[in-house]
Amino acid sequence: MIRMKTLLTLALSALTGFAAGAQDFSAGALLYPGCADSSDVSAGWRFRSEERARVIQEGRGLSEGFFDAHTLLHLSEKSALRGSATYRRGVKRGVRWNSTSDFDLLFPYVLADSVGGDLQTETYAFGGAYARRLGDWTAGLSGNYRALHEYRQVDPRPRNITSDFELDASAGQVLGAYALDLTLGYRRYFQSQTVSFINQRGANTSEFHLTGLGSHFGRFEGTSAYTSTYYRGQGFRAGASFSALSEDGWRGNVFFSHSAYVRHLVNQNQAPITRLGVSRLTACLRWLSHRGNNLLQAGGDLACTLRSGSENIISNMSTGSFSTLMSLPMYERKSLDARLFGDYRHAADARSGFALRPMLYVRASRAEHVYPARLAEMLVLAGAVRAGYDRTFPSSWRLDAGLTAGVAASPAHGLSLPEAYTMPRLLEDMRLQYGVLTDTRADAGLDIRLSRPAGGKMRVYLRGNFLRSFYAGGYAARHAACAVGLCF
Repeated sequence: MIRMKTLLTLALSALTGFAAGAQDFSAGALLYPGCADSSDVSAGWRFRSEERARVIQEGRGLSEGFFDAHTLLHLSEKSALRGSATYRRGVKRGVRWNSTSDFDLLFPYVLADSVGGDLQTETYAFGGAYARRLGDWTAGLSGNYRALHEYRQVDPRPRNITSDFELDASAGQVLGAYALDLTLGYRRYFQSQTVSFINQRGANTSEFHLTGLGSHFGRFEGTSAYTSTYYRGQGFRAGASFSALSEDGWRGNVFFSHSAYVRHLVNQNQAPITRLGVSRLTACLRWLSHRGNNLLQAGGDLACTLRSGSENIISNMSTGSFSTLMSLPMYERKSLDARLFGDYRHAADARSGFALRPMLYVRASRAEHVYPARLAEMLVLAGAVRAGYDRTFPSSWRLDAGLTAGVAASPAHGLSLPEAYTMPRLLEDMRLQYGVLTDTRADAGLDIRLSRPAGGKMRVYLRGNFLRSFYAGGYAARHAACAVGLCF
């Protein structure tokens, strides 16, 4: 029965994970119950195609190959080690109004043009963590590094090189039937960016420094002097995690992070033209219970984010340098993402089982630009359910399969953009994107994993998933991925 419990726990953790996101990981959690030794190496391909882009700055499609390797190893009863390595290379299709990498991190302050095109992207990422138990205390250290290179070989030709480093330290103590872990972390970010034109007129566009909801720095648009920039950022995070010392019980965490990113113009004596502050509060809570051959889990995730942006007024070199005369708060975006879910899994026998997972989502956001006054707000409600089945055949092959169905709708939303102060092409694209984000949508998906023993504790597997979204406006989107791997 203990072995069955472990298998059930691992099966559900693969679906749900423990934390609300990778940034909410605590090294001390490596010593929590349910963190069993495991290693996984996989290579595959990921695909996205949208007839209308949900985020035009990320393009209408993606074709990407990847390699992932992860391992978790308990060195003893008192220590554990985790390591990971990732490589991704692909093409973003039909990117518009964005020449900057990490758009989801740096928006709205990005360099952009109206022509766009396909963008080559390549990512390297490495991570590691170590945790040790010292009596009733635990101590942990973790670090992550990510390098990103994106470029285009036709006009306009952005070339972006990004480095992103995170370091966390944690300490915890056993308190009765629970373990409590406290974490402090630091983040350092840098991105250098240049956009070049082989033919200054061939692309028929300028580069614009966007400042939010269709506004831009008119003073700094062009095709040469203002197309070399860099972003420098740093931040911190702090949080607390707790876990029951038994397989059953409550688990959860809460984290707060704040980062600031300043954009500089290289050819203007590194003059800082914008500053973006991002504050984020996340929390998650889980309840887990094993009852015979049944596993029950319920929980929720919450993320609240505040993005505040300031634009700087830069001198005209009359004093011998491009100095900052004034900084004006001009942009603010508040967002909330919440999820509730339940999991039920039943192991019919030693060879088969089924699972059911309902989910509810709420997304709300409100973005404002002070002058000219601009506003975008929306509320999106969504629900989904996944039904899963697994079976081990006499030939030792194992099948894990699931069907997912979901629906999303926006009962309240609004967009206000001043036509007189917005480029017509950008205005049109923003209205189209906003229509996609608030359109009623139905989703249908399938995921399959086939695996079999490959000697000792190793298993070789082949997995794939496909999701199709149907919009009330008559257009669709497709997402797919497949991979072959080895786990042990």
